[in-house]
This record gives sequence, structure tokens and C-alpha cells, in this order.
Amino acid sequence: VSSQEVLEIIPKVTGGLSFLFSLTIASYILFFGEDGKRGFYNRLVIGMCFADMLSSLAFFFSTWPMPVDSGAVFAAGNEATCRIQGFFTQYSIASQLYVASIVVFYLLAVKHGWKEKHFAKWGPLFHFIPVGFGLGTSISITVMDIVGPANLWCWIAPQEDKPDLDVNIYRMALFYGPLWMAMFVVGVNLCLVFLHVHNVTKVAEGHVAKWMPEKSIRGISEDAENSTDNEEIYCGQGSSDSSSGEEAEGQEAERAPEENESTSSTENSDHDKVSRIVRKKQEAQIKMYARRRKDIAYQCLRFALAFYITWTPLSCVRILQLLGEPVPYGLLVLSAVMTPIQGLPNLIAFLYPMMRKKWKRRKLAQKNNQQMPKDEAEEMNSSAQAAAPPPLPPHWREKPTGERIQRRSAWELSMMGSQHTYEFDFSSEIKISEGKENIYTHPENYFMGKK
Repeated sequence: VSSQEVLEIIPKVTGGLSFLFSLTIASYILFFGEDGKRGFYNRLVIGMCFADMLSSLAFFFSTWPMPVDSGAVFAAGNEATCRIQGFFTQYSIASQLYVASIVVFYLLAVKHGWKEKHFAKWGPLFHFIPVGFGLGTSISITVMDIVGPANLWCWIAPQEDKPDLDVNIYRMALFYGPLWMAMFVVGVNLCLVFLHVHNVTKVAEGHVAKWMPEKSIRGISEDAENSTDNEEIYCGQGSSDSSSGEEAEGQEAERAPEENESTSSTENSDHDKVSRIVRKKQEAQIKMYARRRKDIAYQCLRFALAFYITWTPLSCVRILQLLGEPVPYGLLVLSAVMTPIQGLPNLIAFLYPMMRKKWKRRKLAQKNNQQMPKDEAEEMNSSAQAAAPPPLPPHWREKPTGERIQRRSAWELSMMGSQHTYEFDFSSEIKISEGKENIYTHPENYFMGKK
């Protein structure tokens, strides 16, 4: 097998695999994703996957669509099939612009606090730029009739009837220029995301809640309360209605001390006790807010790395060609491997947070099983599965099994084998005295089954 045949066989393998990997991502979101995971972020990922699948098919066919008389190895097509392949090869730029859209999405959601209502208003722009530019340039090169055999696949190539055609200008203007601009945009936005996360983490580690204005603390703590399990992976934002509801509760909590200034000293001490607990809760929420933003930033980094890994080798080849330098054969092989297989790093970036979360849950379950005797654990799990869930105390809320449980006690973990798990409702944990009776009870008493 000659070295040129190796270069032409590799895209057939990597392109086919990339198509399957991109199809896996799109199928998971469309058919197997849980409720609440089909927001704006996932629509961007689906758009990227469809662009990947079209370009992967073009790379998969490699030299097959080229005209038989072109002299390419394995050529078995004609001018029409070559034009079709060149159309979808050029459309691969849409996939790269979708990556830039995803990174911009992360920046707007993490740093600027954009929610679904903002993305619903400006969302079409995130799709119009990749799809519009990809289709527009693909149609342009087809109409201008500048598509032909270009080494490993059909794309913008010199034409015999157009000797004055400078294909490098068209390649730079329609593909490599936008590609390198997308690389620049991804890098800048990634730096801004991590800079913001660094500042938020620094604030959380410095316990800024002790001197931060109450309004600012409440804003961050409400964001943390409204953040769901999906936000850690997909950066989904809570609704504005829930935010306004929490703010109203916070304002009522602030007005409560003013309305009870004339109460007894016992009630004042209860207020002080409640204020300390609320303050600790807010500090914990700020730290959780910082941790979630950090997880989101790393997810953004994974997509950016997948993007750079895929297109950096081919960019190096193009730069060397523009400089008139010889291109090493190893770099050509690396480009033939990485460029068509763009679906694989995207799949890893997409699935990694979910696999990591499942691994942590499994590790936690194993750790709790090791902490108690085997017979006792089996008896507890069997009894929990057989028995119906106990009636909920007034400050508990029911959550489906599988969602995040922020505080786990021995009693709560023992119920994980049943159909339901329970979490303390911190929004209801504080009740000021009614009349002469102080009905406040520390939440840990409920966790341990006490009153």
C-alpha cells in the first residue's frame, strides 16, 4: 500500500466513525434525554451534530466521488458527484461556527446571567450564522464552478478552464479565515469564562458573605437555589418566576425583624438565631454557586479542546503550504485522522459530565455500604424497598430518585433503596414564633428522625 493510498483510506474509517458518534449525541438528546434537558443548549449541540454528520459523510467518501479520469486512487465518480461532495465539504465550516456559538452561549449564561427567555429572543442568531454561512458558501462555490479534486476529497480546486483562478484566496476567504476567526473567538470567550469563574471562586473562598451587601448575597444565593442538576452539565437557567418568588421571600425575611421590634427578648434571641442560620445558608449557596460555575467552565473547556484537537493539524498543513514549506508526511496523516473524526471528541465532551456524575453516585453508594455491616445493609435495603415511604414531615419535600441530594444523613441514605428520597426544604426551615410557642426546630433533628 502506497503512502497516498494510506492517506485516502484513513478518512473512510474516521469519517464513518465520526458520523456514528455525532448521530449518538443527537439521538441521545432527542430520544433518551431526561425531561428538562432539551433547552437552547441542546438545540445548539444538535445543530453542531447535524453539520458534523453531513461533513463526516463527505470525508467518508474521500476520493470515491472524484471523476475516474482525475487520476486519484479509488476514484469512481464524475463531475456531478464531485460537486456534491465539495458542497458538503465546504458546509463543514458550519460545525466549527456552532462550536463558537456554544462557547458564546456559555459566556452569556455564566457571566452575564442570561436565561432561557433571553436565548429565546436571540437564539435564532446562534443558528443563523453557522447554517447561513455554511449554506451560503457551499452554494457559492457550486455556482462559481470552482469545485474539483483537492487531494483527499473534492473541494475548492484549480480549474483547467480558469487558469487565472487563485484557489488560495477562495479557500482563505470561505473556509480557513472563518475557521481561524472561530478559533480566536472560542479562545477569548473561554478565557473570559474562566476569569469570571476564578473571581466567583475567590469570592466564595474569602467568605465574602460576611461583608457583602445583603442584596448582592441574596441575588447569588437565589441563583444557587434556582440552579438545577442540569445546570451543572448544560448550564440551564432557572425561570424568572422562581427568581422573583425567592426574592419576595427574601424581602419578607428582611422585613420580619422590623415588624417584630416590639416583641419580647426571647423572640429577639430567636431572630438572632434565625439570622445566623440564614447567613450560613447564604454562604453555603455562594460556595455552591461558585462550584457549579466551575463545572460549567470545565465543560466549556472540553468542547473547546475538542474543536482545537480536530482542526489544528489541518490548519498547520495549510499554513505550511501558504509559506511554501514542505509538509511532513506525519502531519498529513494526523490531519487525515483528526479532521474527519470530529464527532469523537465532541461525544467525549458531551458524555463526560454525565458519566462522572454516575460514577460519583456509585462510589457514594459503595462507600455507605462499606460503612455498615453487610447483613444490616441488606436488611435495611430490603425493608426500605418493601415498605412504603413514611409520611413526610412538614418541612420535607419529595424528589425523584436520581436527582441531587445536597444533604444526606444515615436515615436518608437508608431510604435510597425505596422509590423516593427526601430532601429538607430549606425554604421552609425557619418559622418565627407564633404566639408564645417557639416552633423552630433545627433541620438536623429531622434528618436524624427526631423532633
